[in-house]
Amino acid sequence: MCAILLGTSAEALEIELGKIFPGYLLIHNESAVKDDTSRILHFLSSPNAGLDIVLDIRGSSFQRMVWEALRTIPVGRPLTFNQLACRIPGSKSLRAIGQACADNPIALAIPCHRVIGNSGSLSNYRYSARCKRSLINREVLAACTAEKSSGTFEDKNNKRSVRARANLYFPRVSHSN
Repeated sequence: MCAILLGTSAEALEIELGKIFPGYLLIHNESAVKDDTSRILHFLSSPNAGLDIVLDIRGSSFQRMVWEALRTIPVGRPLTFNQLACRIPGSKSLRAIGQACADNPIALAIPCHRVIGNSGSLSNYRYSARCKRSLINREVLAACTAEKSSGTFEDKNNKRSVRARANLYFPRVSHSN
């Protein structure tokens, strides 16, 4: 899998693929990606299941370092750009790290949506702040539910529900599960 793009229109996604892979011929072969598509859809509904697909990661050595660091971020545990920078050897330019995140063609499998601004902002996500908020909240909720069911859920006052803990991240989001 060399690209996972999010969108509402096949035409727009094909245009974006053409920009990412200029000069390549796009051949529609849904059967070739059927299993991976099923895994991606399962991941969206159950983030704790993980996303186990073979990736064909294409980028500069710096982009690949950033993308590998992104893949170490656990589900439901968003990091800031500063925290991500600590996981990347060499250059610590937050702008360069942000650009590598923006250039990531394999959404979800390379989870750039798990990185938030140092102030907590969700801006500059390729697919919109609303999409990022939804993905993070879905993952936080799944992680909290898993912690609670495994007996490892901890809250200082033990009065917050799993849903309330997810709301601590982005309270303006309504959850639909």
